[in-house]
Amino acid sequence: MGEKKMIRKEIKSPSKKKAEPEAVVPRNSWFYYDRIPISCPSFSSNFKKFSTIRKNISGSGGITKSWIKSRCTHQTWPQLAETNIYPKDIHWNIPKTYLKNIPLGMSAPLEIPKVVITGVSCPAFAYYKLATQYSYSGWTTSYCRIIDPYSIDNRFMEFTNVIGFQGTIYAISRQGCLAIIELVECEGDSANYEITAIGRSRVVPCCQVSKHFREYLLEYKGEIYVVFLLSRVSINIVDNVEVFRLDKLKLLWKKVDCLVGDAMFFVLDDRCMGISASLLGCSKGSNCVYFTHDRADGTWFVYDMKSGCISTTPGPEIDL
Repeated sequence: MGEKKMIRKEIKSPSKKKAEPEAVVPRNSWFYYDRIPISCPSFSSNFKKFSTIRKNISGSGGITKSWIKSRCTHQTWPQLAETNIYPKDIHWNIPKTYLKNIPLGMSAPLEIPKVVITGVSCPAFAYYKLATQYSYSGWTTSYCRIIDPYSIDNRFMEFTNVIGFQGTIYAISRQGCLAIIELVECEGDSANYEITAIGRSRVVPCCQVSKHFREYLLEYKGEIYVVFLLSRVSINIVDNVEVFRLDKLKLLWKKVDCLVGDAMFFVLDDRCMGISASLLGCSKGSNCVYFTHDRADGTWFVYDMKSGCISTTPGPEIDL
C-alpha cells in the first residue's frame, strides 16, 4: 500500500496569563495531570482522574536515535547512535560514577527505582539490594559481557531504554536488541539481577527512510509496547508514528496497525502512559497516540492509527 498522507502543523504554545486569585474555573478548562493534557468538565474531575492517570503511567520516557551513514552498501545491520540526549535530574542516592554522564533510565519512574541503566556496558545497569544477614543494603553494579547481535563491531550490549513489569525488567540496547533482566537466586541468602534472555527480533522502525526517531517503552494491560516517532529530515518534525507489541513468549516484536480496545497512548520525554479511554472518561480519542517532545515548544500532537494522520491537539476531552 502507498504511504499514508501526513498532516503536520507547527504552532507555538499560547502565552500563559496569570490567573486571578478568585478566578472561577470555567467549564471545559484544560488541566495537565502529571503533564498529560486532559480537558475536564469540572474542577472536581481534575482530582478524580489524577490518581487514575498516575496508576497507568509506565516507562521512563523516550530516547532519540539516529541512523549512522555507512560507506558499506552490504552492511548486515544498519547502526544506530543516540542524539540530543541530555542528563536528567537524579533524585535518588545513586553514585554518579555508575551513570558516567549517561541519562538515567529507570524501571519505575514514579517510585524509587530498583534497576537503573547506564547506556554503557561497564557497568550496564545498577540495582538496589536490600540488607541481608551477611551484607548491607546499597547499589550494586552489573557488567554486560553479552555481545549485541546487531552490532557490526561486536560491542557488548549498551542499554538505552527500560521498563519494569511484574518483577521482570525489559531493556532495549542502543542497536534495538531486547534483553530480559530478572532477579536470580544465588547461593546463600542473596539474589542478583541478571540477563536471562535475549529478544529474537530487532525493534527498529519499519520505515528506515527516516533519519532520526524517538523510542518509547510502555506497558498497557500487561503487554509491552514500543512507540516510534519518526523524523525524515529534521528532528523538530515528526513525520510518522509506528507502534510495536512484544510477544512475551516468543520474544518477538510485531507491528500493530490499531490499538487494542479503546486504548490511547501518551508519550513524553520523561514518561509514557497507556490507558483506556472509557477508564479516563473520554468517549472519543481512542486508537490514537498523543505525543510531545523537547523540540515541540509545548505543543501536543495526535496520531490517528486509523487514518495515519498527525495533527496538533489540546488533548482528549473527558465527557463521561
